[in-house]
Amino acid sequence: MDYNVKCLHYVNGDTETRIYSRPIRIGVKKEEKKKEEKRTAQQTEEQKKRSAESSMNRTKNKIYEIARANKWQWFLTLTFSQEEVDRYDYSACTKALSKWLNNIRRLAPDMVYLFVPEQHKDGAWHFHGVINHAEGIKIAPSGHYTKDNQPIYNVSSYSLGYSTATEVDNTDAVSRYITKYVTKDLCEHTKGKKRYWVSRNASRPIVQLFEMTGQETMILTEELREDCQGEKFVQCPNTPRNIRYFQNAGLTICHEEIDIPDL
Repeated sequence: MDYNVKCLHYVNGDTETRIYSRPIRIGVKKEEKKKEEKRTAQQTEEQKKRSAESSMNRTKNKIYEIARANKWQWFLTLTFSQEEVDRYDYSACTKALSKWLNNIRRLAPDMVYLFVPEQHKDGAWHFHGVINHAEGIKIAPSGHYTKDNQPIYNVSSYSLGYSTATEVDNTDAVSRYITKYVTKDLCEHTKGKKRYWVSRNASRPIVQLFEMTGQETMILTEELREDCQGEKFVQCPNTPRNIRYFQNAGLTICHEEIDIPDL
């Protein structure tokens, strides 16, 4: 099953349309999956590099889509004190974060969250995240300000290390910003491990997938350009595929929509 047009509808009414120069395959059967795993085991270094970059881009896209599909109130940074957690041990840090998130939900049962890790230059781990509906969490002024004169707060409910919190005034901007922490180094250090934490009550965009001919995508591109508020062209690294992104452009459904299987 293939598609080359992806349309994402967000809760705030925004729409993002992606047109791929080469089709994306979904719903690969078990036999094909085994063949793919065998090919992966025999990959050259260059192929492994391409595979790693693809994995990074998939993670970035997933985080961005979830972030943009929700409204956020606070942007948090959570560090770990070596006395509380081995901050150089990724598994120990992720376990501590998960436990804190579970505990904090008792104070704020409706809290929505999304967190991603980042590694210090010295190898220590910390997390950045966005939250909403967190009225039960104690957040107090720190007395400090950002370079833009925005107040910086501390999360009093967090005792595993140092914390900061700033108010989010632009969900779209913070959605793009949080993906910058997903880097090649991060993906290399977390291979086969969890790379982001998201609450079950976080919204996801409504996704529509279409398979169109070359001529149809050319017509669609021109139609979208007439209405869109932003267009971006991206050449995927180490692959012949490129993607055109159109923001706030409506997609007229004139083709049979592809059902998205549970992957």
